Amino acid sequence: MQVGDALTLVREAANAYDGNAVRVEWRGHKLGYVPRSDNRAVAFHMDRGGQVEARISKLQPHRNPRQRIEFEVLVKL
Repeated sequence: MQVGDALTLVREAANAYDGNAVRVEWRGHKLGYVPRSDNRAVAFHMDRGGQVEARISKLQPHRNPRQRIEFEVLVKL
């Protein structure tokens, strides 16, 4: 895993905990989700057939696994 690697975003509209859930994967491995504070716009765009891309923008050592990877989401208009 390195900066610039592509990530896959998978919409989970039926997610029981968050109707706007967007799963983040790297090479078929689930890394987690787009943060709830940011997922609404991404989910809205995906639900309307819009294209989104994501890539790793920063890797850093951290005790909390959720803070080891930063990624950016690009919405194609």
